[in-house]
Amino acid sequence: MLAEDNALNAEVATELLGSLGLVVDWAENGSKAVDQFEASDPGSYFAIFMDMQIPVMEGIEATKKIRNSVREDNDVPIFAMTANTFATDRKRCADAGIF
Repeated sequence: MLAEDNALNAEVATELLGSLGLVVDWAENGSKAVDQFEASDPGSYFAIFMDMQIPVMEGIEATKKIRNSVREDNDVPIFAMTANTFATDRKRCADAGIF
């Protein structure tokens, strides 16, 4: 899954991941990412690429909701997509269970 609010960024990321043979489900905001995860069959996603600054529900909050899910696949790898490289940002991501 790709959680990204910018359509151009989503298109580029989808093309890049598609070139690796991956099928990408796009969620336009953090809330939709959580909804799509919860509506999917367990194990449907091998990874989630999460924009950290995304509308409706930011990436950290969306990740926490996925991590706190009762689903067996709540430990799916989640990778941060952000331009923020400060140590505090990296710590917030790590604390939420984001790579």
